Amino acid sequence: MMRQLASRLTKLEASVPEGRRVAFRIVVHDYAGPSDLAQATCERTLSPNGVLTEIVDFHGRATPTPAEIEQFVARFPVQSA
Repeated sequence: MMRQLASRLTKLEASVPEGRRVAFRIVVHDYAGPSDLAQATCERTLSPNGVLTEIVDFHGRATPTPAEIEQFVARFPVQSA
């Protein structure tokens, strides 16, 4: 599933005009099991055309607030594509 999301984001990124800063954040919840925020992951990538892509994967039934998501995401570095 994550590969499919990444592929779709790559296509969206290609459609963004040069010089425009755009951000995509996808938050995934796996409702099949108990909450385990220690296993949560985040990938942040800045593409050459300036598009920031963030894929956040919360494991379990965690329902963080928007502020908690921002705080969680800020812990991860932005990588270049």
